[in-house]
Amino acid sequence: KRSITQIQFLRTNPATPQQETSHILLAAHDTMLLFKTCLGNDTDTAEESQWPNNALLTPTESELEPAEGPAMAAPKTAVVMKKETSMKLLTKSQSGISLPGLQESFGPEDDESDDSSDLSSIITAQEAKDKTIEETTPQFDLKSTEYLNKRGTMTPLQEKINGLTTLPAGIYCAMFCLTGSWLSQTMIHQTRQEAAAGSDFQGDGCISISWLPNLHAMPPLPVIAGAMSMILHMPFSFMYHFIYAHQLSSTARIDHWSRRMDQTMLHVYSSLLSYAFSGRVDFFLVNLMLNVDSIAKQWEKQIIPRRNQTRLILSILCFTLPILESGDYDYFGRLWGIMAIAFGVFAAYPFGGWSHTVFHLIFLYIPPMMMTYIPTLLASQDQLQLAAQCAVWAEL
Repeated sequence: KRSITQIQFLRTNPATPQQETSHILLAAHDTMLLFKTCLGNDTDTAEESQWPNNALLTPTESELEPAEGPAMAAPKTAVVMKKETSMKLLTKSQSGISLPGLQESFGPEDDESDDSSDLSSIITAQEAKDKTIEETTPQFDLKSTEYLNKRGTMTPLQEKINGLTTLPAGIYCAMFCLTGSWLSQTMIHQTRQEAAAGSDFQGDGCISISWLPNLHAMPPLPVIAGAMSMILHMPFSFMYHFIYAHQLSSTARIDHWSRRMDQTMLHVYSSLLSYAFSGRVDFFLVNLMLNVDSIAKQWEKQIIPRRNQTRLILSILCFTLPILESGDYDYFGRLWGIMAIAFGVFAAYPFGGWSHTVFHLIFLYIPPMMMTYIPTLLASQDQLQLAAQCAVWAEL
């Protein structure tokens, strides 16, 4: 009666796992004693017969502590086997099976095999659960933990401002392409003078859109690659900072899919700019392979922020190498001078939680520098000439 009362109490009153274990153990112990008595088995061990009466807990107790005694000190296997045996006994006794039938069902060999099978399945399920938790839990090394602690947690306002400061770069690049800003008026004027001397151009490859009057042809491929690098990165960076970052802890934030996508798109950014600054497919493919490997590192279970940031800086260095090859050292120095200041602010965090916003604001100087420089490269000249001819042809 006491065992059944305890089980009913568990069904109607929430209990902690520790309290539930205490109830089940006591119910199983009482049921086993009752079962042995009904079968005429008086060979109880000394440990069972000496169980302290004060170890029994009543269902009305609000705080249930595990009882101290031999049964509680028994191995975990014995506890699980007693629990399973007692539940089978209750089920069969409620269904009206006689005691001989119970004795036959709970013979030594049958009971031992059933309990061993049940115990094996429980252990297997627990191991699978532990393995799943281990595989899905992010791992950090000591340096990464120190890095996260140094960064701290930004306020929601700071993260939202971070998100907003990622938008101007992508918007500027889109407008630069659509408004035809990549085509200089000087080139149009020169083409107009050449057309006055005579030209058989018939408008092949031209574009005529009423609400984009200055877009006379498709921009050069290097210009499109440069613009798309920032346009593609923009939504993921905005999403991470504006929506998710301020809702998560430091460790949860760095493991979140939105941050991983933000970092991933920076490598896509570097790959596209490698073509924009070189105009060479082979150089683009080499950079693409290097960045794909870095992207794979971004999605590993073990997160190493310093390593990932170092790979990002190296990817930026790689796409600027064609500038050195062209001999334009002045532009290379100005470009890297601005980026060095931005990276220094990001590394030192001199403005606390606002340092990331300052980092974004400094980087806003980069898109205009890049987009006005790329059309001057040799790889862009053929398409620029076509666009200039289209602009003159549209005036006729």
